[in-house]
Amino acid sequence: MTGSGDNTPLRSDSNVIHQGASNELLLEFLDSVMYKRFDVALRLCRKIIDEEPDNYEAHAFLPMLEEAQSLKSTGYFNPLDVSSSEESEGSNREENERKRERRISSSSSEEWDYSTTTSDSEDLSGQEDDD
Repeated sequence: MTGSGDNTPLRSDSNVIHQGASNELLLEFLDSVMYKRFDVALRLCRKIIDEEPDNYEAHAFLPMLEEAQSLKSTGYFNPLDVSSSEESEGSNREENERKRERRISSSSSEEWDYSTTTSDSEDLSGQEDDD
């Protein structure tokens, strides 16, 4: 395959040399970030930067991963326990029910619906027909 008018070969897939981080490494890195395995993601991010020093995304992720790793080591990110998750769902339902009851019993002007009435809407639609 040659370029237009000259004899210089175009890019051939068999001759492509992969420089920088491999796709497998990048996918493993993204997977680690998604599942909040920050220690693994941080290690992979540094490896990507070693293999591909100009990788903008890896450089952008690095400070966030270092902070996330620090937060995780202080206990900020805790794994979810199924039983505690179910308990929190129940307490969330109870809290939502209490909020709903407060809204129903509240006479605050913030709780009133200020939508237009049907007659106001009809007046507006009649004006549009005149145009």
